[in-house]
Amino acid sequence: MGHLIWWIALSLCLVSEVIAQVNIMDTQVKAVVFAPAGSFHLPLGMLYRRTGLFYGIGGSLFFKNSRNMYWEVEGSLFTGNRIREQDALSRIATHDGYIIAQDGGFADVRVLFRGWQGLAALGKRIIKLGPTPHCGIYLKGGLGWLGHKIRVEVQHNNVPALQGDYLKGYDRLRGGLSLTQEVGYIYFSRNKRITFRTGLQCSQAFARSLRGINYDTGLLESPTYLDVFLAIKLAWMIVAYIRPAEVYYTR
Repeated sequence: MGHLIWWIALSLCLVSEVIAQVNIMDTQVKAVVFAPAGSFHLPLGMLYRRTGLFYGIGGSLFFKNSRNMYWEVEGSLFTGNRIREQDALSRIATHDGYIIAQDGGFADVRVLFRGWQGLAALGKRIIKLGPTPHCGIYLKGGLGWLGHKIRVEVQHNNVPALQGDYLKGYDRLRGGLSLTQEVGYIYFSRNKRITFRTGLQCSQAFARSLRGINYDTGLLESPTYLDVFLAIKLAWMIVAYIRPAEVYYTR
């Protein structure tokens, strides 16, 4: 363990030294960037019928070349506490909407929204705006996968119909290929200490049911869904700058 800590410390020192030697005003500077992010989402299309506003947390890893183009992979997890599909548990609920527990009382059941998205994207800074040549307005587009479901949580786990594999009949899991577009602002400070980006993102998923039959209705779900959402994202960037190669001219 001591050797591992020593090697990590040495690596961090070497990376810090290289970063310190990079001239951020050089237009040829490249970088590898890790960007943890948070987001706020507004559902549209058929996704609006499932949930209300929801939130996301995730991150991306991308390479920025000397032309301010970005090759990126990104992943996010979504969570929300509002479900509009209140009929998901209607088959096992009373007429008043309550679910009976094993002891004969009312079960404490929470119905939540959960989702996830992964994508590969290509972007470019199109307008220079800021103190360094790498700041400005960017555009990004990507292709990926979007999935989401209704999460049912039972306090004390005292409803047999909502345990184990039975839950799969009520979560209405669906997913499919997604297209994503993003416009935003990216910032690299002169001192290399403040680096962030923020943007407005739109995603469209061509989804289908991944469960088939709903337990509450006994029917097949719709064959396709168009799930759309808008997102406001903010990411703090951890940057490893790549110093341009030195070129020598001889006569």
